[in-house]
Order: sequence, then structure tokens, then C-alpha cells
Amino acid sequence: MIRIAFTREGIDALERERYNHRNPKAQRRREVLYLKGLGQPNNQIKESCGISGPTLAGYLTRIQLRSATVNEVLVLEKNSWGVRKP
Repeated sequence: MIRIAFTREGIDALERERYNHRNPKAQRRREVLYLKGLGQPNNQIKESCGISGPTLAGYLTRIQLRSATVNEVLVLEKNSWGVRKP
């Protein structure tokens, strides 16, 4: 099971920033993360966002592996989603 810790500040940031990106896929990833932060079940998130189970798992896994906080997710989105060099 994929677990991501959310702070109130992180959820508030996602609420403000989830549609503030020119890439529709980035907007959808942020929406998925926002809904997950609100505690919605995966089935409801998939239905609301029109994505499959593997897509949802992929988004959440990438978030879990690449960032420690929601603010880092927002920075990654601005830098082309997860392109991080060692």
C-alpha cells in the first residue's frame, strides 16, 4: 500500500495550485494528490479523475519516491514532473 503523509498546509497549497499549471496532465496529478490528501478512497479518485487503477498507483508511487512534501511536488511539477538529477 502506498502511504503519503499530508499536512494541512500541503493540502491548502494543492487546493490553490492544482489548476495553476499549463499542462493538463500535471493538473490531473495535482488533483489526484489533493483528493488523496482529503482522504478520498482510491475508487472515488479514479472515477472523479477519469483514470485507471495502474495510473493512480503510478502517480502515487512517483510522488512517494520523489518527494517528501507536497511543496516538493509543486516544485517538481514546475520542473517537468520528477526530473531530478543526483
